[in-house]
Amino acid sequence: MLIRLYLLLTISITAQAELYRCESQTGEIQFTDQPCATSGSTYEPSAVMTNYKTIQVPKSHDQHATSKKLQACPFISSTELRNLKVKDQFKKGLTQDHIQQRLGKADDILSNKNKSTWIYEGTHVKRTFRFKDACLVGWKEKWKQGQESQISKFRDER
Repeated sequence: MLIRLYLLLTISITAQAELYRCESQTGEIQFTDQPCATSGSTYEPSAVMTNYKTIQVPKSHDQHATSKKLQACPFISSTELRNLKVKDQFKKGLTQDHIQQRLGKADDILSNKNKSTWIYEGTHVKRTFRFKDACLVGWKEKWKQGQESQISKFRDER
């Protein structure tokens, strides 16, 4: 009933036609664009005015914009992060948080102003990550036997 009323009001208002409020013999009220057969009157719906509400930008968006300004690392989507993790690969531009979420806390951290080196010592491989302004700029993987891994992606900082 309410849906029909809403549709009827919407159609009537947009068509600029008169609206009639008709009451049947059983007491049921109907709204129509045709004059009532028995008793009824013209009906003009009243406009409901509301105040506009100012909506604040969610804080999560503010924090993202602020961290993006402070951080020079390129944006890497969550899909790309998952693909890198599955393939056991790394990419320039990963943040320190990305590496820590993936490998945990580093065994050793060497810091110097805006540069840092994180070292992970596993049972079979030693991984060294170099960061500049908290962004990955180079990494190296060395097997415990002393040979460099076939999949090592060592790149110097520039």
